[in-house]
Amino acid sequence: MRKAKQATAKNVMVLLVAASDHITGLAGLVPVVTLSKNGAAFAGIAPAVTDLGSGWYNVALDAAMTDTLGDLALHITGAAADPADMVLLVEGGATDADVSSRMATFALPANFSAFAITAGGLVDITQAAADKVWATASRLLTAGTNIVLVKGVGVTGFNDLDAAGVRGAVGLAAANLDTQLDAMPTAAEIRIEMDANSVDLNTLVGGVAAVFARTDVATSTRAAPGDAMTLSAGAIDAIWDELVEAGFSGRELMRLFASALLGKVSGMAANAPAFRDLADAKDRIAATTDADGNRLAVTLDAA
Repeated sequence: MRKAKQATAKNVMVLLVAASDHITGLAGLVPVVTLSKNGAAFAGIAPAVTDLGSGWYNVALDAAMTDTLGDLALHITGAAADPADMVLLVEGGATDADVSSRMATFALPANFSAFAITAGGLVDITQAAADKVWATASRLLTAGTNIVLVKGVGVTGFNDLDAAGVRGAVGLAAANLDTQLDAMPTAAEIRIEMDANSVDLNTLVGGVAAVFARTDVATSTRAAPGDAMTLSAGAIDAIWDELVEAGFSGRELMRLFASALLGKVSGMAANAPAFRDLADAKDRIAATTDADGNRLAVTLDAA
């Protein structure tokens, strides 16, 4: 979408072509321009219009014509020409052109003679500039992210660890690693400790074998994959009593279905049908209908 800066003059190029073939540009016309600001009604305006030839016209909008933010719709007509319509977006603040012009005149600070942007988008600082940054006698780094320090001349703050310090950092109590390994229990010592403080392995294995060898549960009664299962009465009741819809359980809905499909019914001619339960003891469904039989109100008794 074309743009215009609020309250700023704007030149708009318009092409008017012949209505007879919709192709040929018509020169020498006196275009009539109407304008709508941000959705308001179209109104006639009188901008300066310059005939540039070949059907092209420059419509010079002044600041008063671009004073409203939002869509700026133009409708241009001419004798024997197709009308031309276009929409500009009027924006406040700096436009792309403003930014470009300011960047063209941007001056570096006095202590920056030049800088370049690398292919990766980084600022390439010259050695002289880097020397100025680090020329301060003491520079405190408050964050270590992406900072690699190499020990050398002029870099302080590193703490050297002696042999004892290294051993302490990794948890070794003695200087000789063999001494540390010798202090570990041998396999025989581990077996002795296990015998003194745990159940004999043979006893443990024997107990497991006994579990698998039990004969008090008949093989014929053990369920196998794919066997049919018999549900208890309680499990069946739980399934039927599970709520299905609108607070009714499966059992209650089945009673209502049976009444509507199989029970006695009365009152149809009076637009007040009543459906009895299968025992003919009470009305399960009492309804009110219109002349076409459409249900208007329904009272349900699923107990």
